[in-house]
Amino acid sequence: MTTDESNADDSNILVYLIQPDDLGPGGMQLHWDDFSTEHPVMALEKRNESQYAVTWYGFWTVSRNGYMHQELNGLDDAYAS
Repeated sequence: MTTDESNADDSNILVYLIQPDDLGPGGMQLHWDDFSTEHPVMALEKRNESQYAVTWYGFWTVSRNGYMHQELNGLDDAYAS
């Protein structure tokens, strides 16, 4: 993943996909060439000095012209600290 610093402010950051170096067993089953690197996969919203709220969009697929893998393991609110 990579962030778009030009699109970030003090409280919001968009995160974009870059091609992974190591796929692992599960990742080898995904069609990485069909995933866009131009659509964000998630947004981080700063809640305080040590916590961010995660909004997961999923992977944008070029062939379907939309997001897939949008579920975040059933979590409604995800926080990273």
